[in-house]
Amino acid sequence: TFTNLVLYTIVALSFVQTSLDLNCVNDYEKEMTCHMTPDNTNDFPQYNMFEHIYSSACECMFQVNGFVVGETFKANLLRKGNVLFTKYIKTRESIKPKRPIIISISLTENGNFRITWDTKYTHGTVFYESLSVELTYSVKGSTHNVSTNPMKVDQTNYEFVGRNLQPNSNYIVWARVVTNYNDIYSDYSEPYEFSTCKFLNI
Repeated sequence: TFTNLVLYTIVALSFVQTSLDLNCVNDYEKEMTCHMTPDNTNDFPQYNMFEHIYSSACECMFQVNGFVVGETFKANLLRKGNVLFTKYIKTRESIKPKRPIIISISLTENGNFRITWDTKYTHGTVFYESLSVELTYSVKGSTHNVSTNPMKVDQTNYEFVGRNLQPNSNYIVWARVVTNYNDIYSDYSEPYEFSTCKFLNI
């Protein structure tokens, strides 16, 4: 099935049709976001799009009444009533999960650090079961990041082994989510900070 999206430019463009690149992603719940990227980034301030929700620069957001894996959206970009170009967007291939939230990090009795998170998706749904969570952490101020292997979403917490961390240090951890429908990761969560003890269990 096809669903039509109509994107409008509201000012004149200083570049030709072939220089435009439209990238759209959806959260498989209710929102689709489209980004416009011209070859010349100096044109960004001159270019705006809107649909339902007005957004500055080269982004617009749509409210969608539910997504279907096999559905395809037909996006028409218009200027002054004329179609600049058309792009077909497959729901499955354009899913970008919502940004997760790190809920807490707590110190366990054995000296490990247990992290819990929320994917913002309803438990028990088919899509929820398709998700995996990846954690990335580092000592605050360091450029060396360590990432876990993606974990199935039914694993709702993870423990950093205390003896593998530096003592008396401040750490920062982020989470992001991916679905097995494609390989597009969500944006990283807000960073969550925790501190190790002066002496860690060996």
